[in-house]
Amino acid sequence: PVALENELIYFVGPCPAPPGFAIGSAGPTTSGRMDAYSPRLIDACGLAGMIGKGFRSAEVIANMVIVFLHQEDFLLQSQLNALEKKFLTQGGFKEQMFSARQKTRKK
Repeated sequence: PVALENELIYFVGPCPAPPGFAIGSAGPTTSGRMDAYSPRLIDACGLAGMIGKGFRSAEVIANMVIVFLHQEDFLLQSQLNALEKKFLTQGGFKEQMFSARQKTRKK
């Protein structure tokens, strides 16, 4: 078993290894071949994303949009929490300007 939570899958199509090399070149392959499995990978396994090429089914696109919205929500909430903490410890713009003026006057 492989842990896929918050991981990316790269759909790759390898080429035969040239003489003297352990592996050949590898490039993106058609992701649509995995569409039957992609919703389960996203929902049940917590897959963060997929890299490949080609057409994707409506179900897979909908699942990817939901994942991106959850990630966006997490990032925005993290930013809001950081801004709230900064405001509570340092004050807002007005308070910071007042503090700066007070420091300047004391010099």
